Amino acid sequence: MLEGGLLAALRHKNDWQSIKLALVKVIDLSEAEIMESLQFVITRHRATSAPQDDNAMEVDSVTDTPPVSTFLSLCVSYTITPPALRAAIRRSLNEAEDIFVVLKLLDSWVKQWSNRDVRLLPSKRDLGKNAHGAVVLKEKEKGKEGASDLPSLSSILSFLQMLLDASFLIILQYPPAHAILRHLQEQIEPEITYID
Repeated sequence: MLEGGLLAALRHKNDWQSIKLALVKVIDLSEAEIMESLQFVITRHRATSAPQDDNAMEVDSVTDTPPVSTFLSLCVSYTITPPALRAAIRRSLNEAEDIFVVLKLLDSWVKQWSNRDVRLLPSKRDLGKNAHGAVVLKEKEKGKEGASDLPSLSSILSFLQMLLDASFLIILQYPPAHAILRHLQEQIEPEITYID
């Protein structure tokens, strides 16, 4: 057993390609490991986006740390246990600024999903003929559809629910988050009304 888990060992070696691969292929990563890695990525992102002091030395300015959106997408898409994830969020994402970064991304993803057109039938461009002359659905090119880091809406909403369950009091005390919380409510409220 690795001390701190697989992701901690890979983070120590700065092997982000393997971490991303583990989040796609390994089925038994702990929620605590995943949230610790997310917190690490957010901290690195906030440190590199913060204004630099002119007198400060630049040490290790080059990093392989993935963008927060890419890493969060992998975390949201990973199969988890809700109680364990809530506990991991409470332990790892305990600063309002870190939660705010995640909340902003989740809000933008919900907005992207709400702006999408849902087609029930394929268009003529999506249809083709197979070797026998029968009309079939063309295979999608990986470069076009696979380029998006957008997880499924159900995964986003599930993760959002667990994030809010675990950190609602912290985020309520952070005034910049109020606008995003209202925006999320405006986007989700019509869906809840429709379901009821």
